[in-house]
Amino acid sequence: GANISQLVSEMDSDDIADHLDTLINHGANISQLTSNLHSDDIVRNLDILINHGVDINIDQLVSNLASYDIAKNLDTLINHGANIDQLVFNLDPYDTINNLDTLINHGANIDQLVSNLGSHRIIKNLDILINHGANIDRLVSNLRSHKIINNLDTLINHGANI
Repeated sequence: GANISQLVSEMDSDDIADHLDTLINHGANISQLTSNLHSDDIVRNLDILINHGVDINIDQLVSNLASYDIAKNLDTLINHGANIDQLVFNLDPYDTINNLDTLINHGANIDQLVSNLGSHRIIKNLDILINHGANIDRLVSNLRSHKIINNLDTLINHGANI
């Protein structure tokens, strides 16, 4: 018969992740499994791994994930104690703005969130950012001059000192 350890050594990260429960239930070595998993597959199976006693450094895991994988697994990472500031630091502007409510609800600093956004996303989401407590003058300081000129009336209407 096939040796489970040899079988695991011939599998790629996606295959291990897709069959993790089955492999564990058939006696596969958990250390061998986790050493062959990529970060995105670890986070996808975080609950299973932790339930089987794997000690995972969540913040180290976050630092190895792409923004997309963080955003897709944001609640899981937060629930397992990920540092909110590190999550914010590792998110790109698109994923930052699309997860703004979750991030703020879990203690992310609005100024740090704004610093993750470019001029385009700040202007496009101006009302949302202000409603979440962003200071209009701090928002303006993160804008490029052409965005300020093109949106001068809106910014002044929001109380910007220009």
